[in-house]
Amino acid sequence: MEKSKFKGYYASQKIIEGEVVVVNQPIDLVSLDPMTGSFRSGHEYEGQSIKDKILVTSCLCGVTVAEFIPFFLNLTGNKPKAILTTTTHAYTPVMSGCVVSEIPLIYCVDKKLLERMKTGDTVVVDTEKEEVTLR
Repeated sequence: MEKSKFKGYYASQKIIEGEVVVVNQPIDLVSLDPMTGSFRSGHEYEGQSIKDKILVTSCLCGVTVAEFIPFFLNLTGNKPKAILTTTTHAYTPVMSGCVVSEIPLIYCVDKKLLERMKTGDTVVVDTEKEEVTLR
């Protein structure tokens, strides 16, 4: 088991465990369809669902409407368990959308750990210990 320290916002959960969906590029949450919880047509990860999974990416970016995507994912029941990123700070619009939607947003995850993750792996995020463990 490999571990990584992190910083970030997290909702009420102390321990989050789940399957990861790894996107090996910066993503804009607008590329997600809130009605399905999957990446939209034309995206490299088209059809890949993040519903009840942990979304892992190097960076979140995009336009200010991106803050509404977590809200709509929550509203439709298609939200991820958490979002992990290696960036050293959270993209403010996305963070505010995650806060309102109670989607833990974890940032400053060690790049080396993320490089070892692949879609389908399981991770445990312990917010109390500030650790991400790859199983």
